[in-house]
Amino acid sequence: MKKKNNNIISKAFIFGFIMTIPAIITKMFFKLSEIKYKDKDDENDGFIYKSNIGDIYYNIKGVGEPILLIHSVNYIGASMKEWEQNIDELSYNYKVYTLDLPGFGKSEKPKTTFTAYNYAIIINKFIKDIIKKPCSIIASNTSCGFVLMSDRIENGNIKKIININPTGINYNDIAINSDTKKLKCYEIPYIGNIRYALKTTKKTISNILENKVFFNKENITEDFKNNCIFNARKNGTNSKFSYASYESKFMNIDIKLSFKHSKTPIYFIWGEENIDNDVSNLNILKEINPNIEFTIFKNTKMLPHYENNIEFNKIVENFFEK
Repeated sequence: MKKKNNNIISKAFIFGFIMTIPAIITKMFFKLSEIKYKDKDDENDGFIYKSNIGDIYYNIKGVGEPILLIHSVNYIGASMKEWEQNIDELSYNYKVYTLDLPGFGKSEKPKTTFTAYNYAIIINKFIKDIIKKPCSIIASNTSCGFVLMSDRIENGNIKKIININPTGINYNDIAINSDTKKLKCYEIPYIGNIRYALKTTKKTISNILENKVFFNKENITEDFKNNCIFNARKNGTNSKFSYASYESKFMNIDIKLSFKHSKTPIYFIWGEENIDNDVSNLNILKEINPNIEFTIFKNTKMLPHYENNIEFNKIVENFFEK
């Protein structure tokens, strides 16, 4: 009997040891990646805003009326980096604020489920505490919903909005019961860590950038790609929580109602080749308001502001100066 018990203990020990190997490898994978793809930008070149769900990293450049730029959450490793083609030009006439949303970039990555409501509250508080006056906002992809909800919760903080490829227009964008299972599969400690590690390989991130985010592969610099890899792995597997919330559609809201009742001037920009969010969704918004202002950018996908920054910056200045 004693021998049998010893065998059970031995097998349990061996099984436990084997099960910890992938976890150790995953932890080493993220740690080594942080070193290899270390961000070229100085860690101390910005500011920190302490929000209720963690520290938010942000930058300020320029003088004039304030503009807040909210990056996309629709690709792994997203951050304020996507605005690098716009900040310098816009800062000649505006005071430009850029931030990394909680769960992204250099901001804190708490172990929580992220929703549009979380971000909407944070955006309003950031405007009040840091910008300290109403501002105009440019938002990218799913983040457009965060801004529209911010405006709906507390009207008056936002003067004008430019929405780039907004999601939350058709029923496929909204989370259903089965998406909860997907969320939990990523959030659980063991399986979730491994699944997320597989999603953040250099090959996977490169494929996403080349096939979904950018239209022209030549626009993907090595610096941009490495920045995505670094951001995706910074703070280890804590980064998986924001990805899980996006992938399971928990960040999405139906924006149609917010758009219909908004009194804030809104301009829409769409990448014509966007395969994740077809330009035909613009027709749904036209049905709500036939007089909406919009521009469709040819030969761009998720980031028309990056791939055609010259024309984009002109539209921004023209719309905000009206």
